[in-house]
Amino acid sequence: MKIVKARSQAAVVDAASLMRGLYEANKALYHDDLETIEEYYRGSWFFEVSPAIPVNYRPPQGDVLVAYLKGMPAGTVAIYRMGPDNCELKSMFVAEKFRGAGVARALCEKVIELAKDQGYRSIRLTTGIRQKPARRLYEGLGFKIVKPWDTDPPEGYDYFELGIAQDNSDLDLGSV
Repeated sequence: MKIVKARSQAAVVDAASLMRGLYEANKALYHDDLETIEEYYRGSWFFEVSPAIPVNYRPPQGDVLVAYLKGMPAGTVAIYRMGPDNCELKSMFVAEKFRGAGVARALCEKVIELAKDQGYRSIRLTTGIRQKPARRLYEGLGFKIVKPWDTDPPEGYDYFELGIAQDNSDLDLGSV
């Protein structure tokens, strides 16, 4: 597996294609609430004929990663700056034919590494209660459910956060 930052136009197009797959998967999963899904994704950059990653998803504010398996685009994830100390993991998606191959875990591990490199102290994300495999993955990586940071959180979604230590000076070693 190869994970790249979406810098080339080819990688941007691959990320956009995978994110359109996320949109379709969410429409299928939330078929009873299509209005909310369509409203959430309306105007997204990945629907453009010539997609370009928005500024808030480019360094130093964020990034978009694409995973390739056997030379084919297998998954994508984006992060963006929420504040000086935290970023949000967004739009994690693995194409159906690559699920179960460790792509999502590898992308999450890369996001954690990237967030540390960019100086963040925590990574946040939101995921629906219907997204059981994603929730298991996030919880397995140490993400914990936290109080929503949105003033009007949507029903049926939980907010997660993972604290990340920057170096040994952040560790509480207790008294010696």
